[in-house]
Amino acid sequence: MWRNYFIVSWRNIKKHKAFTAINVVGLSLSMSVCLLLILLVYDHYSYDTVHPYGDRTFRVLTYHKGARGIFSNGYATSPLPIGEALSNGYTIADTYTNLNHGLHGEIRSEHKVINPESEFEGRSLFADHNFFKVFGFELKEGDPLTALNEPYSMVLTSKMANLLFPQKNALGEEVIMEGMGRYRVTGILTEDLPKSHIRFNLLASFSTIPLLAKENHMTNEYKDWETTWMNYNYIVLNDKASRVEAEALINQIASEQM
Repeated sequence: MWRNYFIVSWRNIKKHKAFTAINVVGLSLSMSVCLLLILLVYDHYSYDTVHPYGDRTFRVLTYHKGARGIFSNGYATSPLPIGEALSNGYTIADTYTNLNHGLHGEIRSEHKVINPESEFEGRSLFADHNFFKVFGFELKEGDPLTALNEPYSMVLTSKMANLLFPQKNALGEEVIMEGMGRYRVTGILTEDLPKSHIRFNLLASFSTIPLLAKENHMTNEYKDWETTWMNYNYIVLNDKASRVEAEALINQIASEQM
């Protein structure tokens, strides 16, 4: 029976070559597109899967309202005080962390001078002491609970540490950030960083910023409610809070302060 099916099919293929070619090409293209979409979706869902509170962690966005009441496209940044306001004045958030993108320039060790922004993918960021509590990035050296506590502390990626200190362990060593002072390396990240929307080469302690502002190395506006472009705020909601409740509360606080 199967032999007869095969013979009939083969005769039809030879008899209708153009029709067969169209079917084969169409099937091949559709399967290729389907597989590509599956890979894209899989890659999309592979980001930010290691964070301990990923399902409850949200980034605060900023929308500017125009004269006609029309809101602009959202910005990933938001005023620095929003995290503290939500954490201290209300019970909706368990914790929060913030990042600042004001860290820039060449980084120098006794062995090497590197411009992270031009030689690597990712950014140089200031991060506060809660960073490793909120996000699941692991250190192979250093204590994640204290690495970013003190001013002028810095956490490096493994690649950055190996380039700056090729002949010795970078932990405990000092580096100089152009125009930003001297930092002590207090942590080194694992070799393979997980996929995340946060891409960075190094993290400096957020507590350094007030000292830099005092010395006029950075603007003192970083902490103002009106400054919406320098800081990234992430909040971890408690188990009972919802995103809708958080959005309403953030809008209320913003309308009172700005």
